[in-house]
Amino acid sequence: MALIAVVSGRYSATFQPHISGAASGAGGAAIDQGICTDDGYVLTWQIRVQEVSQTDAYGQSLLETVYLGANWRLRYTVQEYPTANAANGNPVNLAWPYAKVTGVANSGVLSPAMGTIGQRGSDVDGVLVLTAAAGTPAAVNTAPATLTAEHVNPDHSSSFSLNFTSKARVLPVGVVLFPYSKIISSTSYNIWFYTT
Repeated sequence: MALIAVVSGRYSATFQPHISGAASGAGGAAIDQGICTDDGYVLTWQIRVQEVSQTDAYGQSLLETVYLGANWRLRYTVQEYPTANAANGNPVNLAWPYAKVTGVANSGVLSPAMGTIGQRGSDVDGVLVLTAAAGTPAAVNTAPATLTAEHVNPDHSSSFSLNFTSKARVLPVGVVLFPYSKIISSTSYNIWFYTT
């Protein structure tokens, strides 16, 4: 028996836009996000607190913190991205969901338009589901087997880039996970995602 039980295994992802007519897609079916680079999907989070550290008795010593929420993000780099459903949530359109040119050949692949200034991110968000590959330790252990974020939007703090070169194209994608209310086992929670 091995000395440690490592958890490993590839994840796949799908993205499903919430609303019909969004640039990120026309709603409906979830679209495969393609194969990633070796780093896979990276979930990061930042806990937000107010530090209590300015007192006349203890100077600038950190005495306490007050929890103020958190920000959760997911980043990945796709090695391929499906173009057959380019208008329905492929990684390029997930990276620019606000508006796009339509009615032109191949316009779904990369065709950003300015869109409505003042539009809320939640108006163009969607559901991102990560699923561990069957038979891997990630699928059978508490890895988790799936991670579902029901309100995903492009991460405004990320820079997206798409290289036009003779090399295979890769697309770095960063998304922010908006919190939402969900009932789990008859209890209502405010969550960023849930796992199975």
